[in-house]
Amino acid sequence: AICPRNRHTGLSRRGDAALSEQARVERQHWAWWVMTVLSFGVALYAVGFAFVGNEAFYEGRVPGIGLDAAATSIAVHAIAGAFALAAGPFQFVTRIRVRRPAAHRTLGRIAVTAMLLTGLSGLFVAGFAEGGLSGRVGFAALGVLTTVSAATAWRRILNGDVTGHRTWMVRTFALILAAVTLRLQLPGLFWLFDGNETSVFAVVAWSAWLPNVVVAEWWLRRARAADRTVPGAVAA
Repeated sequence: AICPRNRHTGLSRRGDAALSEQARVERQHWAWWVMTVLSFGVALYAVGFAFVGNEAFYEGRVPGIGLDAAATSIAVHAIAGAFALAAGPFQFVTRIRVRRPAAHRTLGRIAVTAMLLTGLSGLFVAGFAEGGLSGRVGFAALGVLTTVSAATAWRRILNGDVTGHRTWMVRTFALILAAVTLRLQLPGLFWLFDGNETSVFAVVAWSAWLPNVVVAEWWLRRARAADRTVPGAVAA
């Protein structure tokens, strides 16, 4: 038999666990909104940049590459990135995934296709990126990882591995969010390096996405741990 004290302790633990889960869900809700607003803001900027001032920005910066090719590649990169940023957040909304599976699949196809195009075009754009060798290698690595991660997410869902698909979509979108973290970091880096573009982009080519990867892996570990914890299964 369970003594009253043990029963009370068990109820208290279950209550604490429920409150902790509620707080975790609320934090995720706010984090999703912040991520979505920032993603849409950068997506709108990317579309505007693709059509306004693109050629002027790259004029004189792409020796050995025609201006038309550079402008086209950055336009593809910007527009694909905008679609990836706009569609990506909704892939993580459980209500859409459960209640509107057809809409989830359509958004997923748009998101993964845009992510693949973003990664592939990013490889070409990296060839004339600012930041010297460090900048070019950093952005090229981002392009490779984005392409491989998006392709893996697509392959997993085609093979029926839903859990693996979700994991790789989180990783891919963390890489796509480099477009957001890069712009959040630029003001501080320009101040730190006294406006030296080469130094700024040599750093941000890596700092824009490496922290995102670390946070994504941390979040995935926490999510797996939470899935293993069944609410109410605390020993009395």
